[in-house]
Amino acid sequence: MNIGNGQTYTTGTAAEYMVTVVSPNSCLKRDTVQLSVDPLVPVNVIITASSNPVCAGLPVTFTAYATNGGTLPVYQWKVNGVNVGSNSQIYTIFR
Repeated sequence: MNIGNGQTYTTGTAAEYMVTVVSPNSCLKRDTVQLSVDPLVPVNVIITASSNPVCAGLPVTFTAYATNGGTLPVYQWKVNGVNVGSNSQIYTIFR
């Protein structure tokens, strides 16, 4: 497979690939490289509350801490199965 100069090829499995390097003067060099694939790590989320128990009429702030969530994890808060809040690590509700 020719993926072009500076491009990346991604596959779901580790494999051995033949690499062909073409210099500017059209000389060919063939070599074999072994690719390794980092295993997928599970994503984990811990949610903390600003107070416990939560008292009626007072705000409570929930904060989500993602582990292995990548550099920009996406957050979707739900209350009783309904989407609330925005894409934020923190959600505050008044009860």
